[in-house]
Amino acid sequence: MGSLRRISLRNKLRIAFLAVIILSILISGGFSYSIATAILENNALKLTQDNVVKSAQIVDEKLNKLSLIMMTFMISQPFEEMLKDANAAGYELRGSRFMDRIYKNE
Repeated sequence: MGSLRRISLRNKLRIAFLAVIILSILISGGFSYSIATAILENNALKLTQDNVVKSAQIVDEKLNKLSLIMMTFMISQPFEEMLKDANAAGYELRGSRFMDRIYKNE
């Protein structure tokens, strides 16, 4: 307490002014940090969701193409003949009962 009495009023005002400035800078820095963190998290979440949606669209598109190719292959004449030959030779094919049901309608 004695040391505060020895300091002139001018120096006391300077110290108080510096303390107010430093405190205001620290508070505004804290608010800026919290706002920037929230914005970055939000943007990162949006980008991640966009990437997941795009990846899902690509996978769906490729699966649709693959499904179309497989269906085209399954209804082709050479495939039908191969299945009939395999069944005639006595081979047990996976899904052959299913395929028999498909080709019984002939």
